[in-house]
Amino acid sequence: MKSGPNLEWRVESGPNLEWRVESGEGERERESGPNPTQFNSKLRRFVYRVRLEGLQSLLLCENHCAPVICVAFAPEASDKFATASVDNTLRIWDSGDYTVITTAIVKDAGAPTCLVYSLDMLVSGWDDGIIRAHDVDSGNPLWLIENAHR
Repeated sequence: MKSGPNLEWRVESGPNLEWRVESGEGERERESGPNPTQFNSKLRRFVYRVRLEGLQSLLLCENHCAPVICVAFAPEASDKFATASVDNTLRIWDSGDYTVITTAIVKDAGAPTCLVYSLDMLVSGWDDGIIRAHDVDSGNPLWLIENAHR
């Protein structure tokens, strides 16, 4: 057993090799196959390659797992853009290689309704009527305005 970011890898021997992946959010993935040297895990928002020897993991890519409903570019830069998705995440992407730079997760707010991106913050509106601002470097919440829209 070995852990990755919010994931736990388990490999069991037998006639076929079986691997299980569990996320910290209760999601599970279970597969088996004839003695591979590595396997790919596609749990939720991440795709990992895991080498069976030593259970070393490599994050291949990160993405949204539900429809993207907003895309925004900062007026000051064209090398980054932000997205908001029904999976309750905001992401800032590097437009050169499409890797995720920052992720902000908003729980219990419904879906995002709008998104504005500046180099200082992400500002988003949500189904719950709250406008939220997140730091572009950490994804941490900065402030919110309750009952701002409906």
